Amino acid sequence: MLPRFVCTLIALLPVATVAHAHAFGERYDLPVPLWMNLTGGGAVVVLSFVMVAWFLKPEIQPPAPRANLLAAPGWGALGSEPVVLAAKIISVFIFLLGILTGFFGLPDYSRNAAPTIFWVLGWVGMAFASVLVGNVWLVLNPWLILFDGADSVWRKLTGRPLSLGITYPRQIGVLPGILMVIGFVWFMLASGQAGNSKSLACVVTVYSLMTWAGMIVFGRAVWLAHGEAFTLLFGALSRFGPTALRVTDRTICASAGSALDRDGGCIDNTEKFLLAPPEKREVALRGYGMGLIVREPLPLSMIVLVLMVLALVAFEGFMDTAQWIDLMVSLGELEETDGIHAPIKTTLCFVAAAAILYAIFYATCAAMRAIGYEGRAPKYSTQEIMGLFVLSLIPISVAYHVAHYLYWFFTQIQFVVPAASDPFAYGWDLFGGRNFVPDRAAISLKLIWHTAIVAIVVGHVIAVYVAHRVALNVFGTRRAALLSQLPMLLLMVAYTMTSLWMLAQPIMG
Repeated sequence: MLPRFVCTLIALLPVATVAHAHAFGERYDLPVPLWMNLTGGGAVVVLSFVMVAWFLKPEIQPPAPRANLLAAPGWGALGSEPVVLAAKIISVFIFLLGILTGFFGLPDYSRNAAPTIFWVLGWVGMAFASVLVGNVWLVLNPWLILFDGADSVWRKLTGRPLSLGITYPRQIGVLPGILMVIGFVWFMLASGQAGNSKSLACVVTVYSLMTWAGMIVFGRAVWLAHGEAFTLLFGALSRFGPTALRVTDRTICASAGSALDRDGGCIDNTEKFLLAPPEKREVALRGYGMGLIVREPLPLSMIVLVLMVLALVAFEGFMDTAQWIDLMVSLGELEETDGIHAPIKTTLCFVAAAAILYAIFYATCAAMRAIGYEGRAPKYSTQEIMGLFVLSLIPISVAYHVAHYLYWFFTQIQFVVPAASDPFAYGWDLFGGRNFVPDRAAISLKLIWHTAIVAIVVGHVIAVYVAHRVALNVFGTRRAALLSQLPMLLLMVAYTMTSLWMLAQPIMG
């Protein structure tokens, strides 16, 4: 199976002569040939590399994000207890409504609230919010909110915390979260049940029980930081955002080897942020993409997770192409009728794609290490180089997410109107919007298409900037950083052209 899959990926290299809209469900022809579109995108990435290498200089110590948004005039109300409490109540209400409508509502995709709540708002919408705003998931996470409520009641009744506080085996890193992500991919892309409201409610309920069990056994902060898939996924994407969740307590940050900033605090650390008391928390402002520049290598399990995030969005886009259909035919998936073997093959293809991406990134980082140190004793191993540079791939994941989901999100978000009026699809009309028909022409296909193109190119340009900034910190000199980034440049150009090609394919799924 795997060799045939690899051969199919290699077979994707031939290009078409006309570009069509990929994820939009109807044809849109580009004003230029596809080859010009691909080479233009690759040229922009090369040009950005030249400009970054020319103007960027090594910095002794990057400025830490210090402006506390919650202390700024007019913004402090966002972090006030009444506002946060209201946001949590709304989040839990929507979450419970999704489960109830999934179990007891009629299976009408356009009106039953469950698919809109969990897919449109919960997955795509929250991913966009994480990128544009920051890690809002830690405030709106319904599993955390409900657990904290149960823990408060339990402490009042027994005087003990709800968590057993069993020591988490930290040597396995975020392996439980990786397995949860694979399960999520299986359900979303392979099971064939993602649009079924009752199946969706069942899966969310089972996942909720597993999440709460992990919190009870290991503690809320530990499990969310290691085993809860969406905290990990949205946390990775939010590092691109303009805000950072910062802990100001040196003692809390220094425990368990957390990297300290120049003021003794730490940022983008879910576990430390949840353990810190409210008065030790800040929401610090920073530039977009600045949270991806790190000085301490990420552990192996986090490297795998970030690469899986990139593989997920690219794989989902590839599943809409004719080449995916050809691959499934060659594997015999479309001939299966029992509904079991096909999802397994699709999931294995995703795992294989993530493994191939890991191997390519490992080879790229090995080449960077060999070139960058120029005969000097290497300070970092290849795995540590991967841990330093892997976050530079997050802008590519963001770009893919925008390119693949933007049109879908703008059309599907309109289903909030009929779903709010008739959440169980019983024929209610609570707010007068039951018969609302979404307008698929509300936003121009031309605008969506060119936005997707720009997102992909800009995402790779930002990735080039982040990678070069990290290279300056790792290899020390402009010459060494420039030479070390040549393998990464090849990877970025190849990825840019592949993603533009994929976006140009007519939608098949």
